[in-house]
Amino acid sequence: SQRECVQLREVSNEVDGLRALVRTKDEEKRGLSEQHQQLQRELTRSQERQEQLELTHFISMERVQCRVKELSTEVEGLRTASQSQENVVQACKREKQQAIQAKEAEKQ
Repeated sequence: SQRECVQLREVSNEVDGLRALVRTKDEEKRGLSEQHQQLQRELTRSQERQEQLELTHFISMERVQCRVKELSTEVEGLRTASQSQENVVQACKREKQQAIQAKEAEKQ
């Protein structure tokens, strides 16, 4: 009987120890679960931020390409205008040279 009481106390102590261990493990599990949820939220925020940055970059690149096209068109227009002006200058020089030659011919 006394031996059974000792065994019962030992088993009871062992059960208490195991219950404490289970509580500790449950607390660790809850902590890890909360940590996992926090990391999941951070990952989601990071992914959303990355998507936002990619979208912003895409929009910026579209604007740059559009501006490059506008400037290319403007440059082409300026080249055409410059060439037209050069043609006028050359025509004026030819007319002036012809006028000088005509005057010299009259003198002779």
